[in-house]
Amino acid sequence: MGSLFLSDSVKSSQGSYKGLHILRKNAFPKQCVCCGNLFKHLKEFLKNTQQVSTGSGLMEYKISSCLGCTQVVALYRNCVCGSTLLVFCKCRRNTSSLGLRRKELFGQMWEQLKERGISHPLIRNELLRVVHGKQSKLLTNLGIDYSEFQKIAHACVKQQFIV
Repeated sequence: MGSLFLSDSVKSSQGSYKGLHILRKNAFPKQCVCCGNLFKHLKEFLKNTQQVSTGSGLMEYKISSCLGCTQVVALYRNCVCGSTLLVFCKCRRNTSSLGLRRKELFGQMWEQLKERGISHPLIRNELLRVVHGKQSKLLTNLGIDYSEFQKIAHACVKQQFIV
């Protein structure tokens, strides 16, 4: 994995793509094989392509090599011509003990809300509100104690991990 250029990371203005860093410095420039559009760097790629129709276009993969197993994130985007393009990025997951505990609590609360018939988009939004330090009226109204989750999420943010 090579070193990254400043233009090869995404800041907070890009929503779901916040904190993405390309896996290899030679990923750009990237050219669409169908129409020839050229993307000089990740920010231009995000700006001049469209989100895929099924979700965020982010998918986590484990890649095995002689050095072990590495987690990466595949970023799928559609070129204006309709062709789907792919860029591999570094995984943003927090694999510390706090990060793993936060993931476990997130999953438990997800299941509780799903069992109560709450829609997936609403569950995601409410749990991410808590991760980002905000209160959840929905969780409070349902009598779900989320204080431990909020405390651990806050500690993870203090470690400067992406959530």
